[in-house]
Amino acid sequence: MAFNSSSFSYAEGAKQKMRIVPFDDKIDLEDLDTLYIIVKSVPFEKGYVPATVVVSPDNDHLLSLDELNSLMDGLEIAQERISEVINYIINNKTFGNPFAEEE
Repeated sequence: MAFNSSSFSYAEGAKQKMRIVPFDDKIDLEDLDTLYIIVKSVPFEKGYVPATVVVSPDNDHLLSLDELNSLMDGLEIAQERISEVINYIINNKTFGNPFAEEE
């Protein structure tokens, strides 16, 4: 299941709150005419560096703070998920695979 993060604001520019709502998987994300971010790991000098680009659906797309805020929220969620994967890999290499079936 995919998750969609969205922001909602309070009166007079108070701090924005993030909430996570289930995403309707009947909608193809590629069909939405909204901003998106591409983050790739690019080979560089015996290692990798991040390459990012913010893409708008067309040259006349009007940016909104809500749309940009939702991208920032999505990056936070992605960072948490990537951290979980890194922790799993480190724990697996250190302590072995806890999900492996014993023989």
